[in-house]
Amino acid sequence: MLEMLSKNTEFEALARQFLAANPEVHHEWRQIRGLFGWGVARTDLLCSPGEEREVFASLNGGQITVGTKAEDTDFESWGRKMSQAEVEREAFAFFVRLLERNGIVACPEHVA
Repeated sequence: MLEMLSKNTEFEALARQFLAANPEVHHEWRQIRGLFGWGVARTDLLCSPGEEREVFASLNGGQITVGTKAEDTDFESWGRKMSQAEVEREAFAFFVRLLERNGIVACPEHVA
């Protein structure tokens, strides 16, 4: 099994399953280093990187930001009665909707 890159294991597992089922989706995983190069601060997943229709997810442990070049939405459990896994599933569902909206996948195979 592939080693997880982020602390957001639920989102990352769903994303890896989804991308395996949709190999036509051009994507990149990037690990972003912290201040002064110390450790990994976050892991980014970019679909159609560099294109106008790019969709990204920025996995930051307690928070996930999902968006496009024009907008983004934060997902977190703070102040919400949701587990971290529920938050990550919510963020992933939004991520897939953005992929659909931006024409990156026409009829994605949803993975639960």
